[in-house]
Amino acid sequence: MASLNDLSPKAQILVFLGLAIGLVIAGEMLYLSSYSDQNSQQRLQLKKLQVQNDMLRPYLRKTELLKQSNATLQRQLDTLLTMVPKDPQVEAFIGELRTQAQVSSIHVRTLEAQPKVQHKLYVAYPYRAQIDGSFADMAQFFNALAHQERIVQVSDLQMSHAKPGGGGGFQYAPNTTVTANCVLTTFASQERATPAKGKPGPAGRRPA
Repeated sequence: MASLNDLSPKAQILVFLGLAIGLVIAGEMLYLSSYSDQNSQQRLQLKKLQVQNDMLRPYLRKTELLKQSNATLQRQLDTLLTMVPKDPQVEAFIGELRTQAQVSSIHVRTLEAQPKVQHKLYVAYPYRAQIDGSFADMAQFFNALAHQERIVQVSDLQMSHAKPGGGGGFQYAPNTTVTANCVLTTFASQERATPAKGKPGPAGRRPA
């Protein structure tokens, strides 16, 4: 069997080149094989993630619907708090009444605060008022109160013709035809208090 020494120098160079090329190819194959295995593992992980995402996708839609529902409830709560605020805002309420009376050409002669009335979920703040003006202006005033954002209840309404010469120490305006006595009530929300837990009392004796 011929050895490398028996080959010509040119043949020896070709053999060494062939061996070098073979080693390079073998190394590349090993590298590509490991890279292929890594790609296979990554593809498996990707498939697992896709399966998990597909399982979570319906919950994502439910989450969006829940967020929209919460936003709607928050808007409704804000509207309710506008109608029945947590803070009675007494000065603002009185200012709104006087402003609306001025817009409607109604004269507010007296406005007296009455004792507040505590209810289970809200507190009522009544004010006894004496007002006068023309019948049309009076109707406009009460209609404006009914359409305010904040709830204003009109009760105990008593209307009568305006007496000539005024009354109660003041003079009526020339167009005044009616006077009214009523109770104007606004409301504030009352948060429900958590009842305190009492200590259990002593156990009673059993009958003999």
